[in-house]
Amino acid sequence: MPPSGDIEWGCGFRAEMIPDKDNPGYWKNTKYCPKHIYLEHIQAAPCSIDKDDYNVVDCNVSRTDRYCSRRTSYGVILTMCNCGIILNFNELYRSESPTRVLHHLCTTINCLSPSVPLPKYLIYDNACGLLLTFQNRFENGHIHHTARTDALDNMIFLIDKFHIGNHTRPMCQAQTNPYKYPDVNGINTVVCEQTNLKLKKYQNTLSSFSFPKSKIFYLLLFNFMNYPLLHLLYVTQRPYSSEPLNSTKQFTPDVLGGKLSASTVCPSAQHALSSHYNLHNMYGYFEAKATNIALKAIRGKRPFVLSRSSFAGSGQYTAHWTGDNKSTFKDMYFSISAILSFNMFGLTNVGADICGFGLDTTEELCTRWMQLGAFYPFMRNHNAGKDQDPAVFSWTAQQIMKQAVLMRYSLTPFWYTLHYQATVSSKTLIQPLHFEFSDDENTLGIDQQFLLGRAILVSPNLISNTTTVNAYFPRDIWYQYPSGKKVESVGVFANLDAPLDKINVHIRGGFIIPMQIPGDNLMLSRGNPFILIVALSSFRNATGNLFWDDGDSIETKIYNYFEFSSVENTLTINATVTNYTDSPMRLELVRIFGVNQSVTDVIVNGKEHIDFFYNISDQVLVIYALDLAMIEQTIQTIQWITMK
Repeated sequence: MPPSGDIEWGCGFRAEMIPDKDNPGYWKNTKYCPKHIYLEHIQAAPCSIDKDDYNVVDCNVSRTDRYCSRRTSYGVILTMCNCGIILNFNELYRSESPTRVLHHLCTTINCLSPSVPLPKYLIYDNACGLLLTFQNRFENGHIHHTARTDALDNMIFLIDKFHIGNHTRPMCQAQTNPYKYPDVNGINTVVCEQTNLKLKKYQNTLSSFSFPKSKIFYLLLFNFMNYPLLHLLYVTQRPYSSEPLNSTKQFTPDVLGGKLSASTVCPSAQHALSSHYNLHNMYGYFEAKATNIALKAIRGKRPFVLSRSSFAGSGQYTAHWTGDNKSTFKDMYFSISAILSFNMFGLTNVGADICGFGLDTTEELCTRWMQLGAFYPFMRNHNAGKDQDPAVFSWTAQQIMKQAVLMRYSLTPFWYTLHYQATVSSKTLIQPLHFEFSDDENTLGIDQQFLLGRAILVSPNLISNTTTVNAYFPRDIWYQYPSGKKVESVGVFANLDAPLDKINVHIRGGFIIPMQIPGDNLMLSRGNPFILIVALSSFRNATGNLFWDDGDSIETKIYNYFEFSSVENTLTINATVTNYTDSPMRLELVRIFGVNQSVTDVIVNGKEHIDFFYNISDQVLVIYALDLAMIEQTIQTIQWITMK
């Protein structure tokens, strides 16, 4: 069939009832529905609707007030292939009338690419009524003649085999009887009825949804129902062309099945934009984008979307995980380079299945992986085998995993600020060492360590039955965390103690890390006091920042933003934006690493503060019991006085 334009069709909704001025007390039909009644005074031609009107249902009946008062769905109408794949759906807001079904059919056809021919048969349980409705409106001009509607007029309307026995009229048996067409014998004509049986188990759930929440549920549900069918589909020839695409001439990566068509649609299959060969990897991108937009519209909050399938630009709409890994130390090691790579691709909120997805994990592996996973941007323990949550392991392992999670929760303000910077400045959340130390050739190829932001160096133990880690420290100031003790040798590889209960973490000099006392979950910890870690550089200074808002609003207009700086024994807290007042942002504790002289006094906002202590051996100053309201003043200072 040659390409054809969009379908034009008459509105098809019931005409408006208005008082008959010539016969008081009587009503009469107008020529137009309530939505298009204004055309009565403009032109005499049949009304038509454009693409944007296809989803409009507020003019379905003349009793508009009663119609609009119903918020829940009467049901859903599907268009399916006989193989079971759902092509399109529309919710029903009143009865399943032939007019409404025809409207759905036309919207479905309009979504198809102009180059895609319509099938030979259309099967519906009330095909006779649908056919009469279509022919009537097609002949009187309410549905305009186009290449598409002409093709629809040439389709054969058939009643499915389950319902044909109920249709005894001669017209039904003569024109819409599937048994009169031998090539229909091998077609599953009751696939819609079979699908409806599957949908019945969701009936209670759907009955509690009001529009538009029900629509997003249907969308997600039907995508999940389609996936296994598309996954099993194996097409060896271009569906709509006699010229098969020779996949052997195309680049074929190391894919499951060894062919581009394995476990997916044939590369030559045509989508609206291009061939499947060109668009295969973009399916996850468009699905994530549509889901993200829909969730924003329905919930009015920031959505969290997680997708394994992705493409360039997916990071704007979805988080990502690296796929089905295995419970091996080798796969734990590979996860670091995978997450670093995706951060470079712009998918910053990424993680791997902690403890492994396939095979059975061990207590040692899962403990080590939970420690490493605490520094993934996206942290999730996920598998397909036996239970591997912390509770199934020994009490000792549980406590080690608990400490790893608490460390992650305590770094929530730092993580959140990194996410903010990634959003507004396209920065990475984690990065390889050579990104920060590009002049240091020793950092090239290091894939067993990484930086969280620019300030935190993570050196996990990735080898079974070992208690040391060979880690590299670029030439800079580094402090052990949480002790705050300074690393003496830099620019060299060093063997670090790494027993099972320890993951080596170091903080880079020159940076201020905002932290928070952790709670049982993030909702509870949001109200907890804040902590600042000040890691002094070789010049005795440090800087940092903190972004904080409600965590839900789509438009980031109400938030707090702080800039921290430490110069000449004075920590300055500069609250540059303070219009988010729902969170009790109180600073409780400040830890300053690299204070190489004993401290005699601490002054907070010009007043003496006596709650502090100085660790001479580690050169760490701890100022506690501050109870400092961070948003009450624009500028606040904490000064420490050292011995001369």
